[in-house]
Amino acid sequence: MSRYLTLLGSVGSTAPLLGLLGTVVGMIDIFASQQAGSSPQALAQGISIALYSTAFGIIVAVPSVLAYRHFRTRVDDFLVEMEQQAQRLVEALYNEASMQTKRSDG
Repeated sequence: MSRYLTLLGSVGSTAPLLGLLGTVVGMIDIFASQQAGSSPQALAQGISIALYSTAFGIIVAVPSVLAYRHFRTRVDDFLVEMEQQAQRLVEALYNEASMQTKRSDG
């Protein structure tokens, strides 16, 4: 049940880092444009790249983390329920075996 949850968690945790990488690339572009000359268009383009990259990283990360946590909780709930059912089965089998032992002894 939790086979692909690791992938979903990884996407959620690496997406902000990729957004940060885009921000750094945008800042490098801004500084590179300042060396070549003070063009407001180049400065705006670098800022735009930085902001778009950051926004994209957040847009991917937030739903991924929310989905990961939701499905992780569901898997954990299923696991607890399965453990409870297994405990009930063991108790029922133990009681049945005890009853048969008492019948055969008596």
